[in-house]
Amino acid sequence: MCVDIYQIVLNWIPKQSQYGPQGFCAGAVDNTSIQSSEWCITFLVGFDSPNLIRTTAIQGTASPIGTVFANQSIFSIQGKK
Repeated sequence: MCVDIYQIVLNWIPKQSQYGPQGFCAGAVDNTSIQSSEWCITFLVGFDSPNLIRTTAIQGTASPIGTVFANQSIFSIQGKK
């Protein structure tokens, strides 16, 4: 099976009225018009880089996947038996 990989370049220069969290969602459509699952990201426009907590792996423990902000006090972890 041959799979073609395509890259899309998106340029956006936000206006001052667009500062703050801005959502962007996309999904792929193949040549038979079947759409993939949608994925979304949020851009934080006009913000300085946050103070991040870097995760450290310790055997026998679990950590959230993704970014944990310094002021975040609640997160959840899902697992399978």
